Amino acid sequence: MDSSSFENGSTIVLTQEAQGALSPAAVRAELEKVLAADCLRDSHLLKRFLRYAVEHTLAGEGGQLKEYSLGVDVFERNASYDPRLDPVVRMAARRLRQKLQEYYARDGSQDPLRIEIPKGGYSAVFHAPPSVASPADAVGSVDVSAPEANPLAGRLERRWRWSAWTLLSILVALAIAYWLHGLGVQQARVGAGKIMLAVMPFTNLSADSQEDYFSDGITEEFINRLSSIDPQRLGVIAHTSVMGYKNTSKHVDEIGSELGVQYILEGSVRRAGSRARITAELVQASDQTHLWSQSYDGDSRDLLDLESRIAEAAVKEVSLSLNHAGATPQLAALATRRMDGRLTAIDPEAHELYLQGRYFWSKRSYVDILKGLDYFHRAVAKDPNYAVAYVGIADAFAMLAANAQAPADDVVPKAREAAQRALRIDPGLAEGHAVLAHIKFFYDWDFPAAEAEYKRALELNAGSADAHHFYGVMLLWTGRLREAAGQLREAEVLDPLSSANGAALGLAYLYSGKDDQALQQARKTLETAPDDADPHTLLGLCYERKELYPQAVAELRKAVDLSHRDSESLGWLGWVLALHGQRAEAEEIIAELQAAPSERYTAAYDVAIIYAGLGDAEHALRYLDEAVTRREADALDIKMEFAWQSLRSDARFQALLRKSGLPIDSG
Repeated sequence: MDSSSFENGSTIVLTQEAQGALSPAAVRAELEKVLAADCLRDSHLLKRFLRYAVEHTLAGEGGQLKEYSLGVDVFERNASYDPRLDPVVRMAARRLRQKLQEYYARDGSQDPLRIEIPKGGYSAVFHAPPSVASPADAVGSVDVSAPEANPLAGRLERRWRWSAWTLLSILVALAIAYWLHGLGVQQARVGAGKIMLAVMPFTNLSADSQEDYFSDGITEEFINRLSSIDPQRLGVIAHTSVMGYKNTSKHVDEIGSELGVQYILEGSVRRAGSRARITAELVQASDQTHLWSQSYDGDSRDLLDLESRIAEAAVKEVSLSLNHAGATPQLAALATRRMDGRLTAIDPEAHELYLQGRYFWSKRSYVDILKGLDYFHRAVAKDPNYAVAYVGIADAFAMLAANAQAPADDVVPKAREAAQRALRIDPGLAEGHAVLAHIKFFYDWDFPAAEAEYKRALELNAGSADAHHFYGVMLLWTGRLREAAGQLREAEVLDPLSSANGAALGLAYLYSGKDDQALQQARKTLETAPDDADPHTLLGLCYERKELYPQAVAELRKAVDLSHRDSESLGWLGWVLALHGQRAEAEEIIAELQAAPSERYTAAYDVAIIYAGLGDAEHALRYLDEAVTRREADALDIKMEFAWQSLRSDARFQALLRKSGLPIDSG
């Protein structure tokens, strides 16, 4: 065929019928349309990648498009670039394919031809969509070179121990911290606030889906280590917010906008036998610019050599990315200061057991908490000096008490003992101080001691969203509203998708008399967590303050349904129903709470609230006395809660306030 063109390993086949649609001029015209599309508007490197691939394919050089040439010509790596260590081209190709799919699914759905970069290579393919070319047409195409062999894939056979990937997490954290240190221009652009970073859930590329605990554990390690590097300048989004993006199809810029971050760290983990490969990449969210990327392969049999290779590669790549002449010695010195013998001394099997424990603990169900507890106990049996595993035990027992899944008198002493054991081993463990603070606050009602522990936890790791949240709640319930709002705002910044953070901040506004701001906060929280009970409860309380009782009842009914009729939600609904004159239904809720089976937790505090709404002071004070005597967690709100307004002048109420140990002054 006269219209066929065969050139140097890349073939463009054009029939007479398709000649007009698939000529080089038509391909270049289509290329310009794609490059101008909204989905690629700010993706300068991806546009450069696509133009390079298309032009080289049209020139008959598609078969010569290899990772090395793309890395040097498109991504401006220097001559020492090694694609096996730096996956920037592979990751960019993946993003480019996503962008092309997005374009042809929307803006380009009616275009007469399409451009693709098939998996397995980097040369372009041009073809007419089915609606343009008939089955009889010999549609134009370009040969795609075979997938490049991965020289390391066949050697992924042995298990990689914790020491290696812990060093990786530290080095990547330090590398990013150093990179951020030079962000004068970018920081000026985002304002005086701190730089925000999100660590996306690392993808498990292993054949076994049960290895998810390993990739999830690495994600949490990165979050924990990065959040403690420089909390005043670098904020890291908490684990609870980012795990919602696991297996997401959303683009980096969309995630960045939702989480309020400028930078995203993402990666993958592949394990086989005693070896593992971890790939990490730092991306600027606004335009998806690849700032830093690296792959690491490890073998537990030669850790010293592995650590040396990882350190050298990480420092080298960061230095090249930054173009800072003095970066290498400075970063190396920082890494040396941050490393200590405690980390490398931990038994690798104990740490893997700990990761499995955290994986189940994070699921929050009774059965999964018990599974996590078993793994934590096995971890400390393997390594009795593993402080973080004792924190896991404390967290598990404390959560059983908080969820009313076990008697507090049985499990809280065990939580306290584990937390204290962790701190005896490692007094500088922020997580240990945080869980001990929770115990002293929620169960001991020792507010000065709890505050001291929260402050110590935040001194050690000011990037902990949980520590900011619970310290803020303590300040809220003790009446220090301005300080509470400051802590809760910081918690919301670090964990923006947490409905608990959003609702607590809204309650701080409500208690401060800022009803409109509380209402705005409730609606904002509902946008990100419409299926959680907390924001509906907050919105209902906001409507109650404005005496919009039908709207308040409607929101509180939603909270009751979403919480599976838990005691607290029923208490609030009964209170507002009573205020609205619906006494019969309020009394039915009291009967439901009093008749609840033993395995279902009912708080005396919630019954007391309904009686207060009904105007029955005697029953309200009796149940409130029971709640304070039992030290129910919700009873800590006795000082600030609106429900007690009519009882505050009663001497019996004042006696209960003193009994609680809460400060008498309103603060």
